[in-house]
Amino acid sequence: DIYGKIQLQVSDYSHYFILRTETGEHVYFRGNMQLSRDVQGRLVDQYAQVLEPEITIPQGYMALKIYDNGVITAKTAMDAQETQLGQIQLAAFVGSPNPVADKTGYYMESAESGTPIWMSPNGGFFAKSLLYCGSTIPWNQNSNGATVTNTKIHLILQNNNFIALINNDGTRSYTDDAVLSIDQTGRLIHYASKLPIDPGVTIPSDYTQLNIDTLGVVTVLQGSNIQPTTLGQIQLYRFVNPSGMDVSAINNAIYRETEFSGSPIQGAAGSNGFGIIELYSIGHRTN
Repeated sequence: DIYGKIQLQVSDYSHYFILRTETGEHVYFRGNMQLSRDVQGRLVDQYAQVLEPEITIPQGYMALKIYDNGVITAKTAMDAQETQLGQIQLAAFVGSPNPVADKTGYYMESAESGTPIWMSPNGGFFAKSLLYCGSTIPWNQNSNGATVTNTKIHLILQNNNFIALINNDGTRSYTDDAVLSIDQTGRLIHYASKLPIDPGVTIPSDYTQLNIDTLGVVTVLQGSNIQPTTLGQIQLYRFVNPSGMDVSAINNAIYRETEFSGSPIQGAAGSNGFGIIELYSIGHRTN
């Protein structure tokens, strides 16, 4: 049962994911790493190379989390607590030049590069390296059909783009701190301020999987339906002079337009100069 895809990215581009080939050799990859489960439950890449250290995802899991330090946990219907499955390690080469890349973009150590150092993200040599995860795996799987609240949905905006929020007085403010959550009524809200996004998107209470693609399109799976339902699209905004915006009294990551910033320009991600929306994590629920 290959259940879904996991996309991982390391914040420091000089650090590599470690994979084991069918012949037992190690190769290294940097950039966006897409993984899935093989028939044995192991995390593998598109060429069936096994992520090192080897981590096996149990059958029938209900919630899977990958933290920025590489720790992977899972919870099944029989578990009261999350079970730690392992911790992803990264590699770094201290020699010069860097390891040699093959035609598929994977790197191999050489005499010049030296033997790589392996260590967990956000520790030791990798103290400034964090692991971002998300995109297409159903982190937010919710088999009981209850609305999942206190969920962080971490989006990354590009090119000085902002999302809009509706203030309590009905006016609009803007933020580039695109960490969202779901409130008790199912609305997508800004995690820190609890203000709803504008245009609004409401997540149905019976959803089992939530996804936001690079164009900001929000989709869910509901019940036993295998076809996704589109709920809306997150809109982006930019300003001619974003440094001219005022910081809101609500939160220092929320801004208001001023005569110096100019009026907001609205558009869709990936069009007319607006950057794409990167989904780095979703469904790290605390309740």
